Amino acid sequence: MVGIDDSPPPPMELGEPGSAEFSGFEVDILEAVAERLGLTLRYRRAVWSQILDELDRGLIDVVCTAATYTPERARQFDYGRPYLDMALGVVVRDDAPDDVDLSGSRFAVRSATTAEACIHERFAPSEVLTFEYNADTYEALRDRRADAVVDDSPIAVWFVGQVDGLRYLHSLPGTESHYAMVFAHGSPLRAALDAEVERLDAAGTLGTWKRRWFGGA
Repeated sequence: MVGIDDSPPPPMELGEPGSAEFSGFEVDILEAVAERLGLTLRYRRAVWSQILDELDRGLIDVVCTAATYTPERARQFDYGRPYLDMALGVVVRDDAPDDVDLSGSRFAVRSATTAEACIHERFAPSEVLTFEYNADTYEALRDRRADAVVDDSPIAVWFVGQVDGLRYLHSLPGTESHYAMVFAHGSPLRAALDAEVERLDAAGTLGTWKRRWFGGA
């Protein structure tokens, strides 16, 4: 059972699991790995603020849904082999100046994410609007209920391409990390799935999928 975010993180995952439209970078990985190992993919959706708890309770076998590596999470869970580098990025409206000072500003962000913690650490925000779903954060920015969004860079770049009036301001130094699958400590699945991700990387398949889903970003 694969745990995925109830708010699919594009372009890692797009659409409804089980439908013909379900696609994305992580979907490509999961389908290729499952085929090689003879596994049947089943998905369980949960909001991000609950999904790691479901992994801890044994309701799912692995989380594969734009899960950022952090040392804190790694003390509670086992991370698999990294498959995509990322950082946190800032998105603003088109009318914001390049040198905008966001200290004390209003932010929109996903709840219980590394981005939410980063906002409080770096910006002394006047207000932080938290949401369970990706699209809600960008709608709050577009509608001027917030001055900026902090989000994972792959997801932020995708939304900037989809929502009119927004632009990617910059990545935040010191927030560089990566995405990987997350397992319960000692999971027997980890070694097998890691070996397949490594094989996909060595064959150049991961590189091909990165160009497909992220282009030159």
